[in-house]
Amino acid sequence: MMNQLEDYYDKSLCAINDIVSFTINLGDTGGDILPIWNNDTNSIINSTIIIENKGSNTGSPKAALIVNRIPVKGFMVNPNTVRTITMDNIKSIGLIGTGIANIKFAFSLNYKF
Repeated sequence: MMNQLEDYYDKSLCAINDIVSFTINLGDTGGDILPIWNNDTNSIINSTIIIENKGSNTGSPKAALIVNRIPVKGFMVNPNTVRTITMDNIKSIGLIGTGIANIKFAFSLNYKF
């Protein structure tokens, strides 16, 4: 059986599509990145990231998306809003928070091996 699988994998690429979803209570991180996920492989991973800020307008809690340890330009999630973005060659995902809010966070991991 393993020989058959090895023969199959040697001849074509397999696509993997994983989805991760959770809710976190994001507090003020003081500018420090809250790590969400790290790619410890050599695979090139594409991702669609969805963030919903369930915070109230009081105190204006916000969540900023960090990809590959760099803030994603213009990607700030204000209270009671949802933002989504699709990116390629993801090595890490993180958040920086201001204020306190429940954040619904979901992302896909799409790659071939």
